[in-house]
Amino acid sequence: MQERYCDYDCYRQQATMEIFWPYRSSLEAITALTAISAWSLMMQMGALSRSLTEAYLRAHDLLTTEGGDG
Repeated sequence: MQERYCDYDCYRQQATMEIFWPYRSSLEAITALTAISAWSLMMQMGALSRSLTEAYLRAHDLLTTEGGDG
């Protein structure tokens, strides 16, 4: 499909906009932003669960080396 432009400046503006915002429809944009958001949340929750697991294991090791219930 060939698009028509009014002149070189119009073409340059359209080409620049496609580089920075390649989504033609709002549904594509919403889908991409939702995927990025979900991935970011997943990474944060993974880091939090690793931190909590490490803290639990350290506390458990302290209890067993100091003669606790362990």
